[in-house]
Amino acid sequence: GVLTLSIPIKKTIHGNCPIKDIQIDYSQHWQRMHWRAMESVYNSAPFFLFYKDYFYPFYHQQNIKFLFDFNCLMMQVLFKLLNLNKTLSFTKDFISEYTDKEDYRNIINPKIRLKNSYKFANIPSYRQVFSDRIGFQKNMSIVDLLFNEGRCANEYLKNLF
Repeated sequence: GVLTLSIPIKKTIHGNCPIKDIQIDYSQHWQRMHWRAMESVYNSAPFFLFYKDYFYPFYHQQNIKFLFDFNCLMMQVLFKLLNLNKTLSFTKDFISEYTDKEDYRNIINPKIRLKNSYKFANIPSYRQVFSDRIGFQKNMSIVDLLFNEGRCANEYLKNLF
């Protein structure tokens, strides 16, 4: 079935802190659990062996202190693997509403599955490791797409837009 893998964070004394200051909690053994889950699920995926070395450091080193930095570094790896010529840029101030762009900040929540009204809720299927037994599982991770589709993942994503 589907596994939800989330990174535990250290609790803050003040309750709220800027997102850039949220620290990863390495006292829990989440890295080992995540990596074992990825190996178990994707070891038979067509492109896991080709891409796994790019992800290995994220699950075997504890040199990334902040969750924000972890996510940014992971995004840079994904951009590279998907051959996307993109760079991350950030605002200095919080912008509560966008008028000219769609706001996706609250779309992803590990505790809530994507709503069917979301525009990518009915994405086309692709071959997944266990799809012969449990069917296509939509709204998985970009890593799922990459391990299963390899270089075709880029074309798949282009066709969504």
